Amino acid sequence: MITQISIAHMIWYLVPGLCTVAYILFPVAFLSPRVGKEIVTTLTPLGLLVLGVLFGFVIDGLRMYRLRHDYDKCKSEFFRKLQSNIGTVLDPYYILSAINDMAIKEDNGSISLHHAIWIMHGNLAALSYAMSLVWIAISCYIGISYDNGETVEFFLVRSNYYVGFSTALLLAACFYFLGHRMMRISAEDQNTTNNMFLGFATTHRVKIREILSLL
Repeated sequence: MITQISIAHMIWYLVPGLCTVAYILFPVAFLSPRVGKEIVTTLTPLGLLVLGVLFGFVIDGLRMYRLRHDYDKCKSEFFRKLQSNIGTVLDPYYILSAINDMAIKEDNGSISLHHAIWIMHGNLAALSYAMSLVWIAISCYIGISYDNGETVEFFLVRSNYYVGFSTALLLAACFYFLGHRMMRISAEDQNTTNNMFLGFATTHRVKIREILSLL
């Protein structure tokens, strides 16, 4: 089982999961560093790793990368071209399974690696958008809970109310920009990966049709 875990699996599941853990701990540390430190100390690095793996599977189950507005159009176009290249109307996922089997036989792991990378970017983009909303909520909390001129403590530093409020809004903007940028990168990488699949399918068309029992 362990030998079947590849770099692509780690990129697909572990990286988004660990980022989720970090994204959760960051606002906690902002509002109460002592609580954040207590959580990290209690869980230990191993516990954080396990939690990251669990979050990774949850995020993959939610298919957050599919929230991009043009995702369905891109996928449909890719599936149409894939069926046309192979010359069949079989389920596209069945064709992709045959291509993956052929890629493994050819010792070609670049396709699966690129596939995992664009999905990771899509998931991280969705998480960043969510974090942007969290920081907007934190800025609203500061605005409602503190009076004008009252000091606010964040990251163990006591500062002016306006500084805390502005910092939260700035972080919201940063996470929104990060999400927007990663979503664009995810779209570009998806197109690149789709072209890699199509190129591989064209080159190994005869063998793939044999696997699909079309010859």
